[in-house]
Amino acid sequence: LPLGEYERNVVAYLHKWAAKAPDRLWLAQRAADRSWQSITYGEGLRRVNALSQALLDRGLDETRPVMILSGNSINHALLV
Repeated sequence: LPLGEYERNVVAYLHKWAAKAPDRLWLAQRAADRSWQSITYGEGLRRVNALSQALLDRGLDETRPVMILSGNSINHALLV
């Protein structure tokens, strides 16, 4: 099968689904008490935009990368 159309990067998918289905579940993880913590596409995009602006405000950009020292989590995904 020929490769169909696709987005340029993962962030483009986040923008696409935040526009199409902002209240749809995007990510979920178990908390320490075994309950589920989750985030929707709309909230994820808002938080990614806020994190991105905070990094830019601190003078960080593609020329000054950030190292993430953590396990997989919602917060890890937002920063990535």
